[in-house]
Amino acid sequence: MSTDDRHVCRTASNTAYTFVAMPALVFGAGATGFFTLPYTILIYPFAFVVFPKLWSIAKRHGYVTAADFVHARYNSRMLALAIAVTGIVATVPYIALQLVGIEVVIGALGFSTQGLLGDLPLMIIAFAILAAYTYTSGLRAPR
Repeated sequence: MSTDDRHVCRTASNTAYTFVAMPALVFGAGATGFFTLPYTILIYPFAFVVFPKLWSIAKRHGYVTAADFVHARYNSRMLALAIAVTGIVATVPYIALQLVGIEVVIGALGFSTQGLLGDLPLMIIAFAILAAYTYTSGLRAPR
C-alpha cells in the first residue's frame, strides 16, 4: 500500500463528527459515548486494508458511488438502488453535522452567527462548497 493510498483512510477522521459530535455525545450520554475508542481501533486496520483497494478499483473502472461499484460487482439494479438510498439517507445527517462544524468555525473566525439573517448567507455558501465537493468526489475523492 502506497503512502497515497493510506492518505484516503487517514483524512476520514478529521471531521466535525470527531470534534463536535463525539464530545457532545460523551457530555450528554456519559461513558457510553466512549464506544468511539474501540471502534476506531477496530475500524482503522479494516479501512487501511479495504479502502485503498476499493479506491483503486473505483478509479480504474470510473465508479463514482458505492452503488456504481455494487451494480458492477453483483449485476443487481435493486441492490444498487438500495445502496444508493441507504447512502443518501445516511449522508444527510452527516452533512448536517458538517454544517454545524462549519458554523462553529465561522463563529470562531469572528463572523457573527447571530442577528436577523445570522449565519445564513455564510452557511449557504459553505453548503454549496460542501455539496459541490461531495458531488464531484464520490469514491474518487481527490488527493
